[in-house]
Amino acid sequence: MQQLPVHRITFALLALIVRGMVDLGFAQSTGTRFTADTTYIRAQLEKADRGTALWQLDTVAHYAELALARVLPLTENTALMEAPDRRKAVLRSKARCLELLGRASRDINDLSNLDEALALYTELGDVRSQAQVHHHYSERLATMGEPLEGIAHLRTAIDLMEQLGDQRTAAEWLNGLGVDYRVLGQPSTALKYHLEVLPIMEALGDSTEIAFTYILIGAVHRSTRQWPGALHHFHIARARYEALQDTLGLSMAYNDLGTAWYGAGNMDSAMYWHRMAADLREQVDYFHGIAYSHQFMAQIHRREGRYEQAIAEYRIAMANFARVPTYSQVAAIYGDIAQMHKELGNADSALITITQALNVLQQYNEAQFAAHLYVQAGGIHAYRDEFAEAERAYLKAMDIARKSQILDLQQGIVQRLSLLYEEHGDLRQAYLRHTEYLALRDSVRSRSGKSEVLRMMLQHNADQAEQEKERRQEARRIEQQAELGARERQKHFYLAGGGLLFVLALGLVGRMRFSARSKRELEQQQRDLNRAKERAEQSERFKERFLANMSHEIRTPMNAIMGMTAIMRRGDQLPHQQVYLDAIAQSADNLLHIINDILDLSKLDADRMELELTPMDPRTIVEGIAQEIGPRARDKDLALRTVINEGVEGSVLGDPTRLRQLLMNLTENAVKYTTAGHVQLSVSTREVQGTTRTLAFSVSDTGPGIPKERMDTIFEEFNKAYAYSEGHGRYGGTGLGLAISKRLTELHGGELVVASEVGKGSTFTATIPFPVVTEGPEATTAESAAELRDLRILLADDNEFNLMVATDELTDAIPGVLVEVARNGREAVDLFDQGEFDVILMDVQMPEMNGYDATAAIREREAGNGNVHRTPILAMSANAMGTEIARCREAGMDGYVSKPFRREDLLAELQAVIHKTDNA
Repeated sequence: MQQLPVHRITFALLALIVRGMVDLGFAQSTGTRFTADTTYIRAQLEKADRGTALWQLDTVAHYAELALARVLPLTENTALMEAPDRRKAVLRSKARCLELLGRASRDINDLSNLDEALALYTELGDVRSQAQVHHHYSERLATMGEPLEGIAHLRTAIDLMEQLGDQRTAAEWLNGLGVDYRVLGQPSTALKYHLEVLPIMEALGDSTEIAFTYILIGAVHRSTRQWPGALHHFHIARARYEALQDTLGLSMAYNDLGTAWYGAGNMDSAMYWHRMAADLREQVDYFHGIAYSHQFMAQIHRREGRYEQAIAEYRIAMANFARVPTYSQVAAIYGDIAQMHKELGNADSALITITQALNVLQQYNEAQFAAHLYVQAGGIHAYRDEFAEAERAYLKAMDIARKSQILDLQQGIVQRLSLLYEEHGDLRQAYLRHTEYLALRDSVRSRSGKSEVLRMMLQHNADQAEQEKERRQEARRIEQQAELGARERQKHFYLAGGGLLFVLALGLVGRMRFSARSKRELEQQQRDLNRAKERAEQSERFKERFLANMSHEIRTPMNAIMGMTAIMRRGDQLPHQQVYLDAIAQSADNLLHIINDILDLSKLDADRMELELTPMDPRTIVEGIAQEIGPRARDKDLALRTVINEGVEGSVLGDPTRLRQLLMNLTENAVKYTTAGHVQLSVSTREVQGTTRTLAFSVSDTGPGIPKERMDTIFEEFNKAYAYSEGHGRYGGTGLGLAISKRLTELHGGELVVASEVGKGSTFTATIPFPVVTEGPEATTAESAAELRDLRILLADDNEFNLMVATDELTDAIPGVLVEVARNGREAVDLFDQGEFDVILMDVQMPEMNGYDATAAIREREAGNGNVHRTPILAMSANAMGTEIARCREAGMDGYVSKPFRREDLLAELQAVIHKTDNA
């Protein structure tokens, strides 16, 4: 073997020594740098934690980002991450940074940092930190409007802490669970959780959490407006915080005492405690709390009418919110100040203040909170008669509200837009916005139904958690019994071992059975809840379909009965035949009245009755009712009087059909129950304010009067006003008229009241506000029918009797009329292709092709042929639901007549659609 030269061996040894020294130096350098980085990261996280305690979220985010910027390079150091202990330390620091950033993020929908933090803690096996992240999830999800998911995360956090044996933190978070249930409108469940926490904290000797629990119990009493109970528990908390010398806790108790006294109506005491809270919070620079204290004091000054002091306090609150910073709160306070300026009549200052608020939100990229401010700005511009600016502000508010999916706010904005267009004279836009308002109102009410489902699910959630808790307690009890049995039989090892196995087997089987039973029961409850929800929705749909089908099936034969009876009554009959025909006509009218009442009541109950907004003259409606009911009054030897006071002249904007129905119900009742004397229908102007005129419609009679014990129930359904008066048995009716009249009055935004004295008579007065129309409605004269002549009419209907009635009525009423008949929609389209018609009367429910499809086909042919003339199409349907009317208009029909129709109604509608088409 060849030996190496001595100098080469020496060189190799020196190289090894130098390399070892370099490696040792690098290791020492890496260790020193790791220690420095770790120290820096820990310092930044401690600063972030202090910011969290004072709710200074921007401060939290700032220091967490500084720490994360130092952590990320460490995670990319391969040599460092290969060392298990250092790898764990780096990943734990990274998870902590992400946790803080996730909690402090101003983007409430961004949960990515919390997701990553939870994944890291799970990898590290850090159960406590996992629980902490679940707790943060619950806070963020509650803010995002996902309460059930938030509560699920909070329960997971509590379970993890109980697994660790940390009863103190688990109880603290159980208090948080109670707060969630209180906010969601479940005060009894909230109180149950808070009362569970008290004995746990007393056993642990945690005086601070005991004091805070009394705060939360007081808050439950405050939420239910039980002011004495709230004050009692807040004072207990105050005394405990004073003993602990806890400044922040004491300031919270002072603040809550102020809110409770405010609710109880004692403004001096409320001001005293809020001032005390503000002074304490200033000692520790708790800017968020200082701002709220001064905001509460401003509200007190404002309620007492001290506007200058209120504005001063609001400005102090703004300054402190800006130091947190919470710019949405700053802008909201600007809005409060602007509202006060408006209330004081200083619209210029109000507008300047609103502009400042919007600039703040724009500057700090928080424009998503600007919707309410734009609504305020729109109101101020409308107050200053600046239509274009008001419209622009409302539309901006609507855009934000739609993006945020805030239905309540959208509903309010659309209502304001409707009123704005109405005052500006743009009645078409006003009507469109009012229609949108009604749709949003239905959505809001649907959401309230979903809130009830949410309430049920929350209760189910709480019950499920209670059952799970009982199951765990039962399992622990079985385990404890097993352990006790083992100790007692320790001397007899083999026998005890067999007994222990037997007990454990029983416990395991029992636990498995209990778990399976609990799971089955919970699943059954969930299925029952879902089925109940589905049944409620199906019931509502079934009710609407049933009413629609009932309307169609009853009205269709009624149309033939009433139509043929009317035709025969116009001819010469023998006296006894005339009596029979009169009886048939009266009975048919009564039956139709009952059907209409039932349908109207169902629509009112479902809030689906919509008022039209058209120009009308109240005098014409009153005079028309007197002409129609006059013959009935004369038959009973009653004097029917009408009194129209001065000041009623001119047109107003309203629904003439519903107003006529309201007054007709009241007048018919008066004529029905009055046997001698008179009935008087009068209208007068009660108040004129701006563009609104309040009219009072009164119907008085000299009838039997209403007993005092009946006055409180006469407006209830199926309750007759004179049911206990002498001779009541000879009066018919369902007892729905007054109930519908009251609901119609309230739908108009008015009030219906009654004054009565037994033996002297009754007076029903409906007071309704109407917008004033500068231009009167288009007059419809009695000669309208006479202008119809030499018409070619296409009549489409599949019912032979209805065809007979309509053909006879049209032939008798219109000189020179030519009626062609189609017995289904397809035949109607074919006849339209073969010739021109002046008007089409279209039934909506027909075989082969219904009226909607037939109308659509006709409109397509008109468009394809380039026809300049649009043939008017008048819908004729036995379905009187509002959705049917809307569907007819959407299909391209120009008017609507419900079956059974009256001859004068059919002729008036024909005149209207032909006149409308000729002038188009």
